[in-house]
Amino acid sequence: MKNVIITDGFWRKSLSCVRSLGKAGYNVTVLGDSVFTTAFWSGFTNNRVLSPSSQESLSDFNSFVTKYIEKKNFELGEKIILIPSEDSTINWLSARRRKISKHAKFLIPDQNSLKLAQSKESTLRAANKIGIDIPETYFFKNYNQFKKKIHFLSRKNLLKKYIIKPDVGSGSIGIIYPKENNIKNLSFHWKKFGKLLIQKKINSKGNGIGVSMIFDKNSRCIANFSHKRIKEYPLKGGPSTIRKSIKNKNLQNLSKKLLQKLNWKGVAMVEWKIDIDEKKIKLLEINPRFWGSLELAVRSGVNFPLLYAHLSSGRKVKVIKRYKPGVICRWIFPGDILRFINDKNNKENLWNFIKSIFKEGEEYDSKDIRGFISSIFCNLFSVFKPKYWKYLTR
Repeated sequence: MKNVIITDGFWRKSLSCVRSLGKAGYNVTVLGDSVFTTAFWSGFTNNRVLSPSSQESLSDFNSFVTKYIEKKNFELGEKIILIPSEDSTINWLSARRRKISKHAKFLIPDQNSLKLAQSKESTLRAANKIGIDIPETYFFKNYNQFKKKIHFLSRKNLLKKYIIKPDVGSGSIGIIYPKENNIKNLSFHWKKFGKLLIQKKINSKGNGIGVSMIFDKNSRCIANFSHKRIKEYPLKGGPSTIRKSIKNKNLQNLSKKLLQKLNWKGVAMVEWKIDIDEKKIKLLEINPRFWGSLELAVRSGVNFPLLYAHLSSGRKVKVIKRYKPGVICRWIFPGDILRFINDKNNKENLWNFIKSIFKEGEEYDSKDIRGFISSIFCNLFSVFKPKYWKYLTR
């Protein structure tokens, strides 16, 4: 039987990977740091492994997972497929790829390519060089330069027109939306999140568009998929809670051009935003790993987890040219629930919202009721664990 290990089983994208590969006949092992790891309880999970967290103790994680993979390689007599789901685990794998590759099969970009994609500054500079539109953005070598720019924008009463972002980070974590022209504790923010950048806000009425792709070991694009954000939470800017599959050949070509410029291998999602004021589509960032809205792509006909498994194993894979546009998928727990409660302009009635849980909710799968239930209760559990708070709206 084909065997695969999926890290970071708490996240919804990991559950999507479990379901996709389990349905395809894979023997699925899930790693997680708690019994409340969502994907542990999917009906498609064969083995649950409690492991240290890569974010809390990388050395413990490295020691445990390396030994576990070596053991599985010996028991099975073959290399096992490894899917790193989070930034911390893909960074771990990238740094130790030579050793881990002796016992496991995986498909990730070269270390330099990964580093460039994880840095918003490096991504935006690379895109600008090849003629891709980017938002007005200020980059800084140190905190003093950053502070001077903040003071300048404050004096000109312009700071409210910008947002402050960590150079490296995902989702809405660490982002500041200035409500006034004087912000306190920015030195603490710089120390906590590392280098920051200042970026001009793009009118929120413009849609966000994600282009997801997978490349083989020769940087050949095997599949691409586009989706449009319909709703998001936090309302002022955060992960999408409702999104729809679309076709956008122009953005797919631009995304492919950018990723091939980075000599990409494996999966990535390129995020774009329509600037309705300037009538341009602008690049925001690259997510160099599986993304939160992965389930939408799978339901639309692009099974990225299965393609990853095939490509990691060296199998020949045909280029995927078609998928179904118009498919809607929701992140219900807790994203769209919070959006439904807090959106003052929400016109959807409660009964239709409840029906959407079973019709469009990414958590619900009639073939995996256990996974659906765990999506609810494991997220409820996270409310009592402070380490998860910053991720609840990611």
